[in-house]
Amino acid sequence: MKLILHNSFRESVRALVRTVPLWKAAGRNVSTLVYDEKTGAFHTVPDSLGQFLGQYAGLDEVGLNAQVSRYAAAYTPGGECTMRTMNALRIVTISNFMRAMSHWREMFFETVSLQPDERPAYKHSYQMQCDVYVTGPDGGIRRVKAVQPQKEVYPELYEMVAGPVHYAVRDILNGFIGPAAQATFDLAADARAGDDKLHYDALLTCFGTFTTTGAYLDRTFFGGRNMRAGVMPTTNELVTPGQSGTTKMKWETLREALNYVVRFGNLLNGQPLRLTGVVMVPADELVGITEQFAPTGSTSNTTAEGVISDFFSFRWGSINWTLVPDHFLPAGKAVFMTDRKVGHSWEKPSMDAEYVTPSDPQDRMRLNLEQREYHYVRGISIPGPWKPHVLRVSYHT
Repeated sequence: MKLILHNSFRESVRALVRTVPLWKAAGRNVSTLVYDEKTGAFHTVPDSLGQFLGQYAGLDEVGLNAQVSRYAAAYTPGGECTMRTMNALRIVTISNFMRAMSHWREMFFETVSLQPDERPAYKHSYQMQCDVYVTGPDGGIRRVKAVQPQKEVYPELYEMVAGPVHYAVRDILNGFIGPAAQATFDLAADARAGDDKLHYDALLTCFGTFTTTGAYLDRTFFGGRNMRAGVMPTTNELVTPGQSGTTKMKWETLREALNYVVRFGNLLNGQPLRLTGVVMVPADELVGITEQFAPTGSTSNTTAEGVISDFFSFRWGSINWTLVPDHFLPAGKAVFMTDRKVGHSWEKPSMDAEYVTPSDPQDRMRLNLEQREYHYVRGISIPGPWKPHVLRVSYHT
């Protein structure tokens, strides 16, 4: 394809371009005039198009043909980058999709990678409490036969699937559109988001009254003879005192969490249960804790000053607290993280894969169809005795 302009027309264009400043000086808002071959008249064009046309006013026939060849090459399949260069455009991609993501799996579950031939299993056990007797010279000794209690549980594994997604791979006008279609979805991100929601739903099963009766192996925990009744917490679903429908996140909420872990002492596996200071709070209610302090006047203490300066992170009760806004939690509920996990997240990385069908590229082109889906293995399990490792405190009804 060639573009040939007659000398008389080329000279007219050059003259008109040179007269544009004169038109503007006369009060006419004219950037460039262009000749309409059908009507034989000249028309004004916008500044951007005027600049574009002005580039060709001084070109000879060889230069014009070279420019036409560049545009012809740019409009071939795969020439998008060339077109952007020629048009001097800087394209900014804007997305209005919001993906709610948290870190429930990483924060509350221990990830265990299994080999292809491995399966998870739990064996529950407990220690017997032997009676202690005082015997005289003629007294006998009661003997207790120790037995090994055990209860094996096998967590289930599931094959999870993100997708499938179907899309065309070619278009007779726009060429190969498969890469553009792939840019509109992210299977790996969708898998992570769905996986995170599954772990959050599993965590919700931890909250409630502990099982302290029935068979020993079925209890959350049971105490020895020296433990005073009422010392141990009976639930990890706590309530802030004096709450109402408008109560904000406050110090009493943190105090309930402190009281919970302190009451366990060293009784959970011989080690104290400690708060990490990380508190998951509904994102639309986290700022409520600042209403307990006024940013004006003299500060009452260093803790109040810390909350006023940075309410996301402050120190109180020998703990560095970090409030984390979350979009999963229901209103009025705060989840406290301890130094122990509540369960296991089982995976088999060797079986994780993304599948593209049809497998033959020629079939994809012939059918003008491509399908993608991501498969991964997951199992989520929470041992009953580990439920006390997390707690939730409500601060308004």
